[in-house]
Amino acid sequence: MSLELFGSNASPYSCKLRGILRYRHIPHQWRVCMPALAPEFADLKLKLMPMLRDPANGEYLQESTAIALQLEQQFSERSIMPPSASEQFLCHLIED
Repeated sequence: MSLELFGSNASPYSCKLRGILRYRHIPHQWRVCMPALAPEFADLKLKLMPMLRDPANGEYLQESTAIALQLEQQFSERSIMPPSASEQFLCHLIED
């Protein structure tokens, strides 16, 4: 099963997350949509882009940085984080 990424080509955060998934070779489906208008998201409290759904548990994740960090924990191949702690700190600082 592959992850489902819901977003928009016009959303820089959606494109950032899509780029991370592609770079890391994480299987995913790209779903262009507006979560605020899609009936499948009616029960979700927040309807922000991008959204990542894991078909294994049906859970939706939101907020691109939080999703990227979660993917770092789940998948070890082709990390996007630099190896040293000081470089990781700078990476997080720039991200904020």
